[in-house]
Amino acid sequence: MTTPTPSESVDRQAALQLHISEYQALTNRSTYYTVIGSTIWPALILFWAIIIPLWNSEHAPYLLWVTCSVVEFALLLWAENVWEQYRNIFYIEHNLKPLIASLLPLGTFWDYERFLDGTRKRRPLWREAYVGWASICVLASISSYRVSTVIGQRLPRSHWWEVFAFTLNLGLVVSVIRKERILIKLRQSFFHSPLEPGSRITAT
Repeated sequence: MTTPTPSESVDRQAALQLHISEYQALTNRSTYYTVIGSTIWPALILFWAIIIPLWNSEHAPYLLWVTCSVVEFALLLWAENVWEQYRNIFYIEHNLKPLIASLLPLGTFWDYERFLDGTRKRRPLWREAYVGWASICVLASISSYRVSTVIGQRLPRSHWWEVFAFTLNLGLVVSVIRKERILIKLRQSFFHSPLEPGSRITAT
């Protein structure tokens, strides 16, 4: 291996500092996402604390569907949050780490994610898979309750809005499941879909 000239050493050091700065920015972003994600469930509990005192037989159908929509949206936000964190890891492992490795005459580094990958099964993790099931169960439970409540009726005009509410929540369920599948696939590709240094990230 040839010894780099002084000017090449300066260029390498400058490039290395830029890559390390980008790494620090990405880890800071992941920290922010973690903080944001930790506020989703307390916010949901606060919502329930506000809704429960308003509960009565007259407004029950409206509150049920509003609650369903809020829970589905919270699950979707959680999945989006995890997906963004996975994208950061994917970029670090597939783009940033190879670029830094090309500037350093060292062995392996930043191997914690690779260590975790070696301890995990290829199948989805429980904290990834429960989101879709929770989304389905929430909609199924509320829909079943409302159907059992109005069964035997000819769905009077005052109940047709519930068809719209069900359709809206079904769309949210589909979005949650789709995002769950994407983030699971992205996490499984951390170390099983090698890219050339500098390649653009293609995870969507």
